[in-house]
Amino acid sequence: MTSGTIHTPRAVLRRWTQTDVVALLQLFQHPHTRRYLLDGAVVDHAWMALEIASSQQRFAQGIPGLWTAWQPQTNTLLGVAGFRPDHQPPVLELIYAVAEQHTGTGLATHLAQTVMAHARQTTTLGDIHAAVDVVNVASVAVLSKLGFVETHRSPGAFGDMLHLVARAR
Repeated sequence: MTSGTIHTPRAVLRRWTQTDVVALLQLFQHPHTRRYLLDGAVVDHAWMALEIASSQQRFAQGIPGLWTAWQPQTNTLLGVAGFRPDHQPPVLELIYAVAEQHTGTGLATHLAQTVMAHARQTTTLGDIHAAVDVVNVASVAVLSKLGFVETHRSPGAFGDMLHLVARAR
């Protein structure tokens, strides 16, 4: 098992723990975050606790999980990034979200790039999958910068959903 902390010039990333539940709920309940990441759904404490436990279980099994990203000087939650299974059948996918005040700063790209590199260095993860609503142009741009290419489309909450992959090198 690898360290539960990643330090970058812009953030300190820590594996999700139950002590993060309040901060994570604030982020995930914010309309900016939940619009696309959760298709508008409002999540509760029980959902958040289950997501944290599931992420911890993935890490314990050597599978990438989810990270919080904190501003080093103020210990303010900047966002999240990592991997969780989604769709049917489940596919382990890259997810990320940044607090609204940090959009447009390159932070989402930085966090996604950081967890992708970490996962490839510390696990057997090869190809990395992601899915995004076509109308979420900011996230489509992030994934494009990271080298993701479209594999197919499916119906989503806001029209077409793009399914993408970043191939292992």
